[in-house]
Order: sequence, then C-alpha cells, then structure tokens
Amino acid sequence: MNLKLLKENARINFKKKYGESIVVALIMSLALPGTTIDEETIKSFSTGISEETLALFGITFLVTSIAAFAFEILVKPIFTVGGNRFFLKLRRNIPTGINETMGNFKDGNYKNIVKTTFFVSLEIMLYSLFLIFPGIIAAFNNFLVDYILAVRPDVDYTTSMAMSKNLMKGHRFEAFKLIFSFIGWDLLSLCTFGILSIVYVSPYRQAALVEFYSYIRSEGLRKGLITVADLPDYEAQEQNPFYPQFNQEFQQPGMQNPNPYQQNPYQQNPYQQNVYQDNPYRQDLNND
Repeated sequence: MNLKLLKENARINFKKKYGESIVVALIMSLALPGTTIDEETIKSFSTGISEETLALFGITFLVTSIAAFAFEILVKPIFTVGGNRFFLKLRRNIPTGINETMGNFKDGNYKNIVKTTFFVSLEIMLYSLFLIFPGIIAAFNNFLVDYILAVRPDVDYTTSMAMSKNLMKGHRFEAFKLIFSFIGWDLLSLCTFGILSIVYVSPYRQAALVEFYSYIRSEGLRKGLITVADLPDYEAQEQNPFYPQFNQEFQQPGMQNPNPYQQNPYQQNPYQQNVYQDNPYRQDLNND
C-alpha cells in the first residue's frame, strides 16, 4: 500500500467540495461533553450551598451524562456512517451533499446501524478488560465496519464484523501507520487552537480513511474474499451486482455460492448508483 499516493488522492477528493467536506467532517466528530466530577469537587462545591441547589446540580449532572451517552450510542453512529457515504460518493464523482449524514435516520436502516456499532463497541470494551493490546487488535479488526455500513446498511452486525476482520488481515499495521501519519497535523492544529483541524485536517483525514477502505475493498475483490454484491461501490453498470447477469453461474441448479458473505442482492439499496463518471485527475490506487 502506497500511503503517500493514498493521501494525495484524499487531498484531491475532499477539495472537490471543500466547504461541504469541512461541515461533514465536523458533524462526524460531534460529541456531547460528558460530565466528570470527583469527591473533592463535590465537597468544595457543596460548602455553603443549600440542599435544593445541590439537588438541582445533581439532576443536571445526571441528565447531562445520560444525554451524552445516548448521543454517542443512538445518534453519532448515523452521522459517522452517513459521513463515510458522503466521502465515498465524492471520490466517485457521484452527486452528494451534507444531507448524506442524515440519510439513515429515514431509510429504515437506523436500528441495524445502531445495533451493529453497539456490538462493535462492546467487543472492543470486553477485549480491553483483559489487556490494552487485545482491545487494540479488536478495534483494528472492526476498522472497516462503519464503511461497510455506508454501502450495505442492511448487513447484520455478525456479517459486517466478520467481513471487516477478514478484509483487515495483513492490513492492521497499515491502518495504524495511516492514523499515526496525521499526528504531526494534530500537533500543528493545537497551535491554532483547533482551527486548522476544522478547516483542513479533519476532512483530509476522513477522505484518507475512505481511500484506505477503498483500497482494502479492491484487494478483497482481487483475492476473492468478497464479491461486488457483498460490498457494492458506485461502479459502472456492467459491474452493478443488481443486473440479472451478475453471478448467474450460481443461479444454476446444483451450484452453490462459495462466498460465506454472499446474501440476496440488496434490491432496494437507495445508495447504489448506476452512473459512474471517472475522475480524470485521480490516480487509481488499484483497478477497482
């Protein structure tokens, strides 16, 4: 994997819609601030404070904590998956916009996305209870789940997690190197009080991660780990898995698809486009 070329492509892609890329990356990074407080703070705060005021403070603390937790579990996954879809369409020159981040609230896949991301977080947390290293491995095994959901939001959590783990074999360290390569930009962003992160680093990072996913997907197709029906992208019509001639050899009597992830085509996929306009300025990472 050529990380330099991957990041060059990412810079080209997010600048196609620079302003909208900034907003989408900002939405993807949104988080409600959690409330943390220690015993000493409570003692110092409660000195000379009436019981009514202290009770009000406790209620406010509880409500804020619950709201932050609910946002992380029920809302942020939708923004993340929708934002990934925005950047995936952007690299293929497919019409898209900021409203892509909200799409899964109304397309019938909301519950599945929340359920899947919850089980991913649960697995990472459980592995982290033993040692930090198993938790890190679990996180990289599930690295592609949010991108898989961006193109197949109907896939259940067991399939998407298994697919991600299978595709990430041999690529976990490359994912780590890509993430670590932005540490210089993050340090520079601190010097600008986070402004640089908003206007450049965040959309750049999100576009680079989408390029990484696209490379891994093309590798999986080349190696036969997946088919286009498993993970559709925004390809030309002859590559569209929803055309009748696709995988017709497996429709013959006595034939069985050997791919463990193969499911019935997602016929009502609102994200599958039949138009593919190649980007003359983009250097292909692979012939995907």
